Amino acid sequence: MPAYLIAIRERTRIRDEYLEYKRLAPMAIGGTSLIRLTSTDRFEVLEGAAAEAVGIIEFPSYQDARAWYESESYQRALRHRLAGADFRVIIVDGGEKKAT
Repeated sequence: MPAYLIAIRERTRIRDEYLEYKRLAPMAIGGTSLIRLTSTDRFEVLEGAAAEAVGIIEFPSYQDARAWYESESYQRALRHRLAGADFRVIIVDGGEKKAT
């Protein structure tokens, strides 16, 4: 069952740190089966706090998403994101698809 990682960039504080994160983060993908579902170029906040960008990544499972986030290679990139920007990051289980 797939899981989705939703990343919402609320505010960039230190541009150089965030740019270093963007340089390092793709290197953490190696060997991981993930699919980028969104582009952060076009979105609209309809309710809640403002956002600078939103991304959604699909993983094969909740455990795969957790393992990627906690991996050593992603943690190397993450420290730059934490220093450079404020994010909300959520992993959500895809559950079973049901027609309503």
